[in-house]
Amino acid sequence: MRYDIEIGGRTRQLLVARAGDGFAVTLDGHAWQVDAKRIDAHTLSLVVDGVSRKSHDVVVAADPGSGQLTVRVGTTPIAVTVNGTRRWGRKDDGAGRGDGPQRIAAPMPGKIVRVLVKPGDPGASFLITKLQLTSTDPAFGPGQPASAPGSTCAATLGVIEQWIQLGAPDN
Repeated sequence: MRYDIEIGGRTRQLLVARAGDGFAVTLDGHAWQVDAKRIDAHTLSLVVDGVSRKSHDVVVAADPGSGQLTVRVGTTPIAVTVNGTRRWGRKDDGAGRGDGPQRIAAPMPGKIVRVLVKPGDPGASFLITKLQLTSTDPAFGPGQPASAPGSTCAATLGVIEQWIQLGAPDN
């Protein structure tokens, strides 16, 4: 995946691709092999080859209001903006956009009964409504996650809302 990110007012190009058990990460033309393990919903443990074999804990938190992320590497916070220009390895010619019936490719056999997000509009996305419900609503059913309705933290909701705002790309 390609991301154009802004850090400290400077736009940088970040490329991330799965490579074996880790990831090939290229930032502004400089490449590294990165081993990443998820610690919890917002924390990753990264080992970057060529930098050191030391593990770096990275915490990512979203600010839903500004669309900005705070990436904390160790004790150092870094404000990051993902500006939404992602390239997905296929030509996006705009076909299939708009309202009305559209063809949707499912990742598994079956019939798509309902689309839970409206790309570009988190407020009209059923998924956000379900994650925010704290009890059963006759129009929407029970809140999610089922084990603790309405318990999705604000940072996670912010990341999902940003993903939907960016067009809900398949990543």
